[in-house]
Amino acid sequence: MKLSYYGFLLLISLAGLGCAPVMVFVSEPPIQSLETSNYTITFEPLKLGTNSFLFFELDITNRTSKDIQVDWHETLYLYNSRDWGMFVSQDSEPGRVRDPERRYETIAPGQTLQKSIAPLKLVAYAPIKYTQTSNQQKTFSAGPIPEGQSAIRLVLKQGDAKWVETVRVQITKQEATD
Repeated sequence: MKLSYYGFLLLISLAGLGCAPVMVFVSEPPIQSLETSNYTITFEPLKLGTNSFLFFELDITNRTSKDIQVDWHETLYLYNSRDWGMFVSQDSEPGRVRDPERRYETIAPGQTLQKSIAPLKLVAYAPIKYTQTSNQQKTFSAGPIPEGQSAIRLVLKQGDAKWVETVRVQITKQEATD
């Protein structure tokens, strides 16, 4: 008798778990943009087929008549306004993210740099983990971006000029709707 009573409770408990709401992450705003006379920046969290955000899509358009350089060594991921370190991208080689050759990326006049990036702190473990794609390129396996304020502190340079811009989104978890 006791066994069937506990079996019944177990069955009810498992049925209740099946009815638990599905939680998804959302971004407010979904895409954050910033525009100046020199450049346009968009910053968007990406899910890539999951309920959690894994990467950010960063677009920078050079609106000047000279090259602009992104300084990846000074550009930082800010989580709840705290420095959480550098970003990496799919073209970053594991173990070489701090190399001097990787420091600058040039955007020609009138051109747009479009890059999927992830915080190094969320993808690089000891040792750095990566997967192989079908064309044998090494790519990082990004971990989920946590709930809270996520931002990029982007450093752009042009000659002696240096621009520092912070672009933020708020990531929250909410119940999925049908």
